[in-house]
Amino acid sequence: MSKVAHTVRLSWTDQSWTALTRRLSEKVEKLGRITKQRDSTIEAAKAIQGFLQQNEVFPRENSFACSDTMTKNVYKVDEKGMRWFYTGDIGRFQADGCLEIIDRKKDIVKLQHGEYISLGKVEAALITSSYVDNIIVYVDPFHNYCVALAVPSHQALEKWAEDSGISHNNFSDLCNKTEAINEVQKSLSKVAKEAKLDKFEIPAKIKLLPDPWTPESGLVTAALKLKREQLKAKFKDELEKLYA
Repeated sequence: MSKVAHTVRLSWTDQSWTALTRRLSEKVEKLGRITKQRDSTIEAAKAIQGFLQQNEVFPRENSFACSDTMTKNVYKVDEKGMRWFYTGDIGRFQADGCLEIIDRKKDIVKLQHGEYISLGKVEAALITSSYVDNIIVYVDPFHNYCVALAVPSHQALEKWAEDSGISHNNFSDLCNKTEAINEVQKSLSKVAKEAKLDKFEIPAKIKLLPDPWTPESGLVTAALKLKREQLKAKFKDELEKLYA
């Protein structure tokens, strides 16, 4: 199914608002049951429930907000005077009418020849490799391929090196070994094909980074989401070399 960016205009009645809050609550409870093992998801679900319970969320024509000040800050008015709330999300409607958020507009980039890559989608597929603890995909729009920076699993890569007879002084040294890079890249290509990614979505070059990305380092959030701008700034030289 193709991804479509939707801007939704909301026109509330008391009845529709009550129905929405009930369905949202049901969705949150279902999400918590399905992903009980993921603490961050449960916390996100609790946050949504808390927001509904503790804030004065109320319906307004074509919008909803917590206060007049918030409404003015987050809504844009078009030439017809209509208020729109632009979240930057990309979504698709489910069969039951709910809008599912599936991507972020800012995370979709275009290659030199016009192909679009969803960074989050590609990263979600690549991180399933047993060799990868974390990964960021990067695209230079003046080239026709993407690259990636990966933090390899210390245990998995060390075991592979031992089994393959690859000598190294330390983990940093191992990450710079051509054999290690080729092994991880081969694994990335495998999981990418299993996820049915297009050829241009598979990183043509990768760089292995030995140090983990933690909230303390400022490279990921407390929920371990990538901070793209910080990562691109810190590893600017490494990214440029991948395109050299």
